Amino acid sequence: MRNYGSIALCVIVVFLVIVYVGGAIPVRGAPVFYHMDEKLGTTAFMGTYYRIMSVFRKKERQREEADTWTKSYQDFNKVLKNTSE
Repeated sequence: MRNYGSIALCVIVVFLVIVYVGGAIPVRGAPVFYHMDEKLGTTAFMGTYYRIMSVFRKKERQREEADTWTKSYQDFNKVLKNTSE
């Protein structure tokens, strides 16, 4: 009996790896997808790479913004005292 969930997960992971490698690894000065788009006259491959990577970068930016607040020292007793007055 096949486990279709694990097969689907493997297919998604392979797709993401191919998109990352095709858009990030330079060959002769540009990523592989750039060369493919240039030959075909489209922006489909690099557009897909940028859309997928923007999702990951957005999560990183949100995490960085949260980290700057938690890394700085805050005297919460003083903050609560100022907000209650």
